This record gives sequence, C-alpha cells and structure tokens, in this order.
Amino acid sequence: MTSQIINSIHERLTVLMKQEKPFLETKMSLPKTAKKLNTTIHLLSKTINKKEALNFFEFINKYRIDFACELIKSNNSVLSIEGIAYESGFGNKTSFNRAFKKFKGCTPSEYKKLPANK
Repeated sequence: MTSQIINSIHERLTVLMKQEKPFLETKMSLPKTAKKLNTTIHLLSKTINKKEALNFFEFINKYRIDFACELIKSNNSVLSIEGIAYESGFGNKTSFNRAFKKFKGCTPSEYKKLPANK
C-alpha cells in the first residue's frame, strides 16, 4: 500500500468525520465506515493505525470526546454528564469516562469544573 493511497483514505475519512459526524452513531463500525469510504476494512484500519497511531475505536472515541468537550463548554448544565455521553455517541457512561480520561487526562466532571470551561 502506497503512502498516496493512505493519504487519500485519511483525507476522505477526515472529511467524513467533520461533515457527517458518523461517530455520533452508537453502533458505528469499521465495516460501515469502510463502506462509506468505498475502501476495505483492512485499508481503513491500516490507514488509521499509520496516520493516527490509534486503532479504529480509539480514533472514533477521540472524535466523540472532542465533541463531548464542545458540549461541556457550551452546555451551561443543561445536560448531565451521562446525557453528554449519549449525545456524543457513547453507549454507556463507563466507556465514556474511560475514553475521556484517556484523551483528556481527567474525568468529564473534572473537565467541566476547569475555569476555561465555565
């Protein structure tokens, strides 16, 4: 696989994530995403590994956490942390908290209390 192919898939994946936000679907999967990009599961997985140094689910969760952070910043306590988890595409609060801690280094509640997010 050439770097040109990897770059092309990565570019299309980035556009898909920003425009269609498929990461908000709880049941998003590698096969569904590969199909949307008209590529194979293997090529998509290899692209994410090579370009992002993440596996597919870590990649998706990174987008979900970034989305959740935006909700927290603009939320003004309308949604609970659990509500934010579901709105961000997570199926449960536990996986949300685990992913949040991995990518942000703190819990969603701690993040919400940071002065920059009030």
